Amino acid sequence: MRFRLSLLWFAAAFAVSPCTFAQSSFGPEISAEDFSQHLQGLAATEPAGHRFGDHAEALRLSYLRYQFTRLGLPTGPSRCGDGHGLQAELEGAENGRGAVVYYALWTDNAQVAGVLEIAERFMTSRPRPAHAVIFRFGAEPHPVPAGCNPAENAGRVIQPERLPTGDAMALVDKLIALQRQGR
Repeated sequence: MRFRLSLLWFAAAFAVSPCTFAQSSFGPEISAEDFSQHLQGLAATEPAGHRFGDHAEALRLSYLRYQFTRLGLPTGPSRCGDGHGLQAELEGAENGRGAVVYYALWTDNAQVAGVLEIAERFMTSRPRPAHAVIFRFGAEPHPVPAGCNPAENAGRVIQPERLPTGDAMALVDKLIALQRQGR
């Protein structure tokens, strides 16, 4: 009888708990579904007129900070001198190795969602890379090295451009290939 009451209580607690379907799965595999959830979250940060102003920027920063906090990665302002954006860093297992930077154009939802999805996968993969991995979002169409940490210049920059958002299999394949480039 106690077991039935416990089971009934657990079922009732589960039924009334808030659902968080907008949050991605935080699993080891890259998925088109998680990518789509990031796209939806990012679309909610855009104003109706598609003018990317201060309010939209604050919403986007809030969304990105939340995602990186959920992943356990500290965030800070982008260090590349463009005055916009944010970055998060996964420390490498060894010091002194050039960092790999995943860069997304601040206003390109597909690029930002792609970098978020890749960041999630780095957090679940083992072993961690020997080098640092930086996830950076900026206002320039392509990364600008001026003002960046000189130690990063020894590494490489990967920008997820032309992601096939209409084809789930092709999208997952491309994101997996981009993540593998940064290992």
